[in-house]
Amino acid sequence: MRLITGGAWQGKTAFARTLETGRDPETRKEGEADQVPPEEWKHLDLLCHVHRWVRREVQEGSWDRQRFEALVREMEERQPELLVTMDEVGCGIVPMEAEERRFREAAGEAGQILAAHSREVWRVICGAGARIR
Repeated sequence: MRLITGGAWQGKTAFARTLETGRDPETRKEGEADQVPPEEWKHLDLLCHVHRWVRREVQEGSWDRQRFEALVREMEERQPELLVTMDEVGCGIVPMEAEERRFREAAGEAGQILAAHSREVWRVICGAGARIR
């Protein structure tokens, strides 16, 4: 698994599409994390915007770090070439709203879990990717 992170609108998805997955780009399966059920993520080649799914989980009160880690372990095992994109959301001013702070904390946890289970971690700024691990 490979994690591609960076700020919003920095070109993470386009950059992820340039990375080799062993699949023909024409048949590559892509999905948005908040639109594809988590049990289907392991069948994708590119899973985009995991932070959006985390936000929904926090809003619904169903964020569970252990459940997410189990899901990531399954993805790592079943789809070792999976590319995952996620916005970096912890930078900047700390929000006043408690729910927004909970979202940022959960997104940070999710990013740490994804990075721990990824063989590569990339940061994309202005469309340019830099491998950080």
